[in-house]
Amino acid sequence: MNIFSVVFVVFSLVLTVLRTVLTLCAIEPDTGFYGGMSALVQIQNVLFVLAAALLAVWVYWCVPKNSKVRPGRFVKLPALLLGAGGLLGGLSGLLGLWTELLAFTQGSQEVTLIGLAARVLAVPGALGLLAMAVPLFRAGQYRWGLWGSALAAIWMTVEAVACFMAYPTIANISDQTLEVTALCMGALFWLAHTRAVAQEKTLSCMPRQAKLWGPLFGLFAVPLSIAQLCGLLAGKVSAVHMGPLRQGMLLFLGCYAALWSLSLRAEK
Repeated sequence: MNIFSVVFVVFSLVLTVLRTVLTLCAIEPDTGFYGGMSALVQIQNVLFVLAAALLAVWVYWCVPKNSKVRPGRFVKLPALLLGAGGLLGGLSGLLGLWTELLAFTQGSQEVTLIGLAARVLAVPGALGLLAMAVPLFRAGQYRWGLWGSALAAIWMTVEAVACFMAYPTIANISDQTLEVTALCMGALFWLAHTRAVAQEKTLSCMPRQAKLWGPLFGLFAVPLSIAQLCGLLAGKVSAVHMGPLRQGMLLFLGCYAALWSLSLRAEK
């Protein structure tokens, strides 16, 4: 494990614990905004920004622009995470689509076109991830990887826009902000992943982006999803909490993205 991996793991653990404490003790369930512990809130804000900046500086300093990156051989666990995340994402999309269509037929004004588009795209996006996960687990190959990750990139992009438009107010690095940020990082990760897995043996496309966006996606997705799952188990259900399927989807895909990116090895 190199310094880059150590920095990511340490910051992820600290931010996960900190975010869980704030979710259980400081976030108002009715609004999703902070209701206390301002010192911890500011420490969290600084740590998120500092961790993202350190990871970005490390990648751009240590990964040459014209280098190549070689995939790691450890693929079983990432394949399981990819498949689990895709399955939960598809179920979450189908459930969300049914819920929004039902609300639309009942005359709800909260149903939006971009929200419906995100729910519809979740299904092919999730199927694309599953199409990558099965051959990756069985043979260590990204069969259908180009199309699978391209669908995931489109899905995450629309999800990020829909998530942003759904919130009337974006609080100071509260659940809404973290969810939007995680989805944006996810869209950028899947875009880099799309170009990278097109050349499975030696990934000569976008080595910096392939190394960077995965840990950043995981950095924001993992603390948010674990904190919300802990809040759900403790009965602290906030007005802006994601559903359990969506929480699990972000957790598994964030872990996959981080493991995939951290396993890449630069070579001349």
